[in-house]
Amino acid sequence: MPVSAVISAADGTTAVMLAGADGKAHQKAVKVGIRNGDDVQILEGVTASDKVVATGAYGLPDNTKIKIEAAGEVPPEGAKEGSKTPTEGSREK
Repeated sequence: MPVSAVISAADGTTAVMLAGADGKAHQKAVKVGIRNGDDVQILEGVTASDKVVATGAYGLPDNTKIKIEAAGEVPPEGAKEGSKTPTEGSREK
């Protein structure tokens, strides 16, 4: 998993944001293992079928409504130039 998907708290706990079937982001505690460059091993907390918010999860409040975008999807016209294009999810306006 990309290390950018992991949220680290001051107390040492780690979590990720999942894109729920209800169209909202949900914080899920995870246990991390080996970190290798931009990748991190997740030992507990998510399954292969979970949709993890890969970028932009830091500061994303739990239960925020989101819109899922496919990797490499072109942002709509009017989007701010230079804005991040998430690979799994983004905040809905």
